[in-house]
Amino acid sequence: SIYIEFVLGFHTINAFTNTVEWSKPNDFEGKIGIKNLRFGEVITDITAIGDKCTVISNKPYNLKINEKNFIINRGLNEITF
Repeated sequence: SIYIEFVLGFHTINAFTNTVEWSKPNDFEGKIGIKNLRFGEVITDITAIGDKCTVISNKPYNLKINEKNFIINRGLNEITF
């Protein structure tokens, strides 16, 4: 969990509120994220390249990336932040 929190930046994952908070490193070059993240009944992939994020989820939840809130729907979600 230290790697997920301090290297990747996923600092809050809450199954009770269906929320993930990600402090995405802005200076990272290339693809960054996590696959098969499970919390509660949610299974999700969250990956980003630059300011474009792709999220795949089996259930809806809230994703906060660098203090910006996004509603994630079931299936494929593409976000630009």
